[in-house]
Amino acid sequence: MKKFIPALFILLFYVAFPQPYAGVRQIALSNSEISTPESVLCATLNPASINLLQGINAEVCVNPAPFGLTELRTISTAANIPSSFGSFGIAMQHYGFELYNELQIQAIFGRTILDSISAGISFNLYTLNIRNYGSAWSLLANIGFIFPIEKNITLAFSAHNIAGNRLGKIKEKLPSSFFVGASYNFDNSGRINFAFEKETNFAASFNSGVVIGLTEYFDLMASYKTEPALIAAGLNIKYNNYKTQFAMNKHQILGVTYVFGLSAILSSASSER
Repeated sequence: MKKFIPALFILLFYVAFPQPYAGVRQIALSNSEISTPESVLCATLNPASINLLQGINAEVCVNPAPFGLTELRTISTAANIPSSFGSFGIAMQHYGFELYNELQIQAIFGRTILDSISAGISFNLYTLNIRNYGSAWSLLANIGFIFPIEKNITLAFSAHNIAGNRLGKIKEKLPSSFFVGASYNFDNSGRINFAFEKETNFAASFNSGVVIGLTEYFDLMASYKTEPALIAAGLNIKYNNYKTQFAMNKHQILGVTYVFGLSAILSSASSER
C-alpha cells in the first residue's frame, strides 16, 4: 500500500498537470523550436542546441502559478560555457510545493560532428519527494541532433529518457519522449517551426510555432499544439545582450498559464565547435 500511494501521486500529477519543458520560448512556441535554439534553456528540449549558442549564456524562467495554482510553481535556470572541445551546460528545474515536488538537474554537452551536424547529450538527475512517503531518484539520458539542410532550413531530432529508466524503489517507469522537427528562417524577419512529439502512454502531438521580428527590439511568438490542445503566444524584448520574455498558453480544460523569463549573453565569443 505504501508503494501504491506514491505511484498514484505520480500518475495524478503527471496526467492532471502536465509539465512543459523549461523556458519561456518552449511555452510560447509549444515545444516546436527544437532545430533553431535562441536560449540556453532550449538545451533541455534538444541538448544539441547548446552547441549553436553564441558565447556564454545564462537564463532564468519563472512559472508562478501554472493553471492558476501556486502549488505548481516552476522555476528553471540554465547556463553554458563554450570550449575548444564543445559547449558544456547545466540546467535546473524545481516544480511543486511542500507536499509534492520534483527537482531536475541536467548536465549537458554538445559539439559539431561530421563538419556540420550538431550533436548533444545530457544526463538528468531527477528526484521526487512526497511528504510522509520519502523521496526517490533516477538518472536519465537524453540525446539530440540538429542537421543544417539549406541556408534557411534545419532539421532536428531529440529523445528523452532513452533507456526507459524507472524511479527508485517503487520502480515506476518514467516516460520517454521523442521529437522530430524542422525550421525555416525568413532571413532576419522571422521563423516558422514544426515539430512532431510523441511521449509514451500519450497521443502524438503536432506542434507549430512562428516568430515574427517586429522591430530590432521586439519579437512576437505564437503557436499551436494538438495534444493536449494548446494555443500560446509570447513577447521577446531585446536590448544589447539582454532579453526579457513573457509567454502565456491556454489549455483546453485547465485554463491559462503565464511565464516570465530573463536571459543574457555574458560573452559574445562563438561556442560552436
